[in-house]
Amino acid sequence: FTDVDGVDLSPEMLAVADRKRCYASTAVADLADPSTLPVRRYRSSVSAGTFTTGHVGPGAVESLVGLHEPGGVLAWVIAEAVWPAFERALERRGVITVSASLEPIRAGGPAESVMFVGRLGQSSPCSTAYRSQIDRCAEMPWELRSSPIDWRRYTRSAAGARAPLLRVDRK
Repeated sequence: FTDVDGVDLSPEMLAVADRKRCYASTAVADLADPSTLPVRRYRSSVSAGTFTTGHVGPGAVESLVGLHEPGGVLAWVIAEAVWPAFERALERRGVITVSASLEPIRAGGPAESVMFVGRLGQSSPCSTAYRSQIDRCAEMPWELRSSPIDWRRYTRSAAGARAPLLRVDRK
């Protein structure tokens, strides 16, 4: 993906992200408040450190999933403590679980977050090229499951030291 937007509640964090020059655009938004979210449709989203106790809860799933195109891919890290409520909210929205595994988020630490990859159902027609791209994205986590993943490096690679709350790929 080459066209990536960043969304965060903190203008200071977005200033850090802007200096990295890896985002097409950044926007201050509260993921729990749909009225502040971008008015766009995305093919994918990546989030780490957002869905946890006392931060963004499962009530945000409805509006966040609504930002995606049919067939869109979600790659989210969700705290174990809130996972059951997120799992139910994702299922209600028709998100298909591709992979969900409990993993540590710190080197040598306990398993405490669910590394979730999901895909929205194809409720409207998509082009063959678009569908094959989504299928490749959805298949990727299965290939990666056979080898250890340093999720900290993966979620930080595009943004530097601290990734914004939500990274999304805009069509």
